[in-house]
Amino acid sequence: MKRTRPRIMVIGGVEHEIIYASEFDGFVTNGGKERTIFINDLRGPRTVLDTGIHEALHASEPRMTEKRVVRIAKNVRNLLWKMGYRRPKGA
Repeated sequence: MKRTRPRIMVIGGVEHEIIYASEFDGFVTNGGKERTIFINDLRGPRTVLDTGIHEALHASEPRMTEKRVVRIAKNVRNLLWKMGYRRPKGA
């Protein structure tokens, strides 16, 4: 069975549309009715993992500083990477 990437994620109780292969490495919109996370999935798997974590942090904690988001995303990415988490091929 082929696994599909999520198109909608609930983060902090709010639905976010996930758009892949954007011109941004990563970007989240937190205002208004439409909430969107853009993730460039053309980057390497470790970078995509980091970007997903990074943007989810922005979505769940919009007041968190960029410096703190970067630090936490890197720590979580490194832990998940060492645990063997990878995007399935074809997903």
